[in-house]
Amino acid sequence: MRNIFNDRLIAPIKVLLSQGLSPKKLALALAAGCVLGVTPMLGISTLLAVLVAYVLGLNQVGIQIGNYAMYPLQILLFIPFIRAGEWLTGITPVTINPVDIAMMFTEDVSASISTYGASIASGVLVWLLLAVPMALLLRYPLQWIIRAMGNRAAHR
Repeated sequence: MRNIFNDRLIAPIKVLLSQGLSPKKLALALAAGCVLGVTPMLGISTLLAVLVAYVLGLNQVGIQIGNYAMYPLQILLFIPFIRAGEWLTGITPVTINPVDIAMMFTEDVSASISTYGASIASGVLVWLLLAVPMALLLRYPLQWIIRAMGNRAAHR
């Protein structure tokens, strides 16, 4: 497990640092990727990350590292985001089974949107309300960690 963590997360960050990307810019890209990686719209976080990186001038590799690192958390937060959104907007909660939702979206998109669209949209609303504060909260600890990684590498 440690090798996977090192190979897929730490090593690419070290490569980006060695290419001259500042800790501040890398931390911002990683934080944005982490936030985009937990969107309750399964299957579009990579595209969102590409678009956000382009619009904000962030490093594409850094934002995708953050995005992909969050995939397990995206699955875990899918239902809580939707439930919070349903509560916030006052809509009637739908029965949620991620396997059924995925299958239904594959087979009949219009029926899926009709059944789950309002609930997913309400989950996205909650995610949007939390996105900027989450990115700001993540940016500074990530910047500190990245600087520490760079300092450690420079002293070797």
